[in-house]
Amino acid sequence: MRTWNSALASCFLLAVPVAAAQAGQQDACPSPANITIKAGTACEGYEGCEYDITSAAGNRWTGSDPSETGKDGKAPVRFLSAVARKAPDGSTQVFCDYGFDDDKGELRKTGGFRLSLEPPAKITLTDKWKTVSAQESPCESKEASQCAFVK
Repeated sequence: MRTWNSALASCFLLAVPVAAAQAGQQDACPSPANITIKAGTACEGYEGCEYDITSAAGNRWTGSDPSETGKDGKAPVRFLSAVARKAPDGSTQVFCDYGFDDDKGELRKTGGFRLSLEPPAKITLTDKWKTVSAQESPCESKEASQCAFVK
């Protein structure tokens, strides 16, 4: 009986670190205040302004603004929406869409960009994401920080 109890206790002790390792780290769409144009890019040509951001959680977000609206780096960035799409391999690609405000604080009708989580990862979406199909889940918040996930 003593051996069985020891074996059972060992299983419980081993389960704790495994569960903790699976908890992961939470991240979300980058805050508009933290978005800057990638250093060394000219904001010209087909790709326009490039964005390459590493979040505090260590995730990489990339994208570009073909309209070059934000090329001076002074146009205020506004979070618009986000969507998560499942890939066939079970990973999820997260897309966060942004626009620019004009001098009056109104959303410009042109310009904007999409940041993509690179590379797609196996993540768990938080409760702000609504599943509309087996492959697609839009975020139901207008705050970038609310469009969170655990990686």
